[in-house]
Amino acid sequence: MTVAAVAASVLPFAAAACTSDSGTGEADVPSKHGQPKPATGDKTADCGKGSELSQADWTELCGDDAGMQDPSKPLRAGESFTFPDKLAVTVVRAEKVAASEAEPGETPFRLHIKFTNKGKAPVKLDDFSLFVEGATNGGEAATTVFDSSDDAAEIGGRLAPGVTATKTEDWVLDKKYGNKIVVSLQYGNDGADTYPEANVTIR
Repeated sequence: MTVAAVAASVLPFAAAACTSDSGTGEADVPSKHGQPKPATGDKTADCGKGSELSQADWTELCGDDAGMQDPSKPLRAGESFTFPDKLAVTVVRAEKVAASEAEPGETPFRLHIKFTNKGKAPVKLDDFSLFVEGATNGGEAATTVFDSSDDAAEIGGRLAPGVTATKTEDWVLDKKYGNKIVVSLQYGNDGADTYPEANVTIR
């Protein structure tokens, strides 16, 4: 067999090895997390709210299409974070309130959270929760309900597409931890590696 014939017989196998199973003609590219990254044009990645992808993998594989923000980038009061299903969440402010239920060494405050459904389907705010801690020297805040909460709008229920609603939640934090807090926005995928956080001052 001539050299030319040997080369011709090998080339088809080399070309097949460089083709992905998806049939797109593009090779799968390993991601930095060790899992194959879908080739261009591969739409099989699960990018929905119930996706089992880690937050980091979701950002890498689906972020360009869904407008995913980096959850590790801190937010400030008034800045919003948009989740994969287009639910935008904003920590508007942390308002210091007068509450007889609070202990003398506690700071009672109310968080005002704005929700905007930018998607095409209703979202369940019951899937959303907050975690609050001191930003200066630690300490976890505790959620509560004050007697003065008659005008409060608790987080929950459905939010239709195109609708914006502001909800509230009452908290207390030991005064020794100061007035600067970190509010963690937890929604949908409980297995997320990183939740978006907002740095807010109780005023």
